[in-house]
Amino acid sequence: MRSEAAMPVPPLAVFLFAHQDDEFGCFAAIEAARADGLRPVCLYLTDGGGGRASPQARCDESRRVLLSLGVAAEDIHFPGVNECLPDGGLAGHLPAAFTAVQRCLLACQAPVARLLIHAWEGGHQDHDAAHLLGLAVARCHDLLPRTRQFALYHGAGLRHGLFRVLAPLAANGPCERTRLPWASRLRYLRLCCGYPSQWKSWLGLLPFVGLHMLIQGTQDLQPVSLGRIQDRPHPGPLLYEERGAARWAELVAAATPFAATHLGTAPTPAV
Repeated sequence: MRSEAAMPVPPLAVFLFAHQDDEFGCFAAIEAARADGLRPVCLYLTDGGGGRASPQARCDESRRVLLSLGVAAEDIHFPGVNECLPDGGLAGHLPAAFTAVQRCLLACQAPVARLLIHAWEGGHQDHDAAHLLGLAVARCHDLLPRTRQFALYHGAGLRHGLFRVLAPLAANGPCERTRLPWASRLRYLRLCCGYPSQWKSWLGLLPFVGLHMLIQGTQDLQPVSLGRIQDRPHPGPLLYEERGAARWAELVAAATPFAATHLGTAPTPAV
């Protein structure tokens, strides 16, 4: 009889999130990883303290949601909290975030088989910065063909702060679309109510997530490309520009040294 120590270690499916609650964009992908025999590992890249909620409250909320999805407690990591990486300012702290992620992956002592990262979509400046960091991790571990991006929200084609939710941009490539059973759709909607500290944000998000689950009911993933980041996520003002949270040129200036070093290319500052 083989001892427990001799049992093979499951490979990892790594999920990189900018903020606590960003996991709502890939609930199904987390459960699919477990069904595929992979070990989901979730890492949060900022402290989540950009609003009134405490980072600890936000970490507790995401931890409860992930545990309900079958993620092991020891595979939920908050390097953004540990390294004091500020919510809203990830682009200026990419080297520290990259080092922290690498340290976490090394401690897992298992190969990475799949990587899921934020889409390049211009919705939140930290999401775009997290995309760059995710590409750097993928390139370092030879994971680019096995890396997928998930959409959260963006304002492509809209103005005045309006946005679309869970709507992949065509420019990011073909969608790998998985239709979800009704039981899963309803369960994921209930999980979206598990972030009371972010109730103001969810007042805007939940109706759109509900419509997506009720009408489309899909998990949509897209491939990644180093060449794609040379362009703005989409024409026109980005959502974080419309909301006055950050400017594209500021993100490019902060992220270019990191991208040039780890990706061999960088976003263009052109508007």
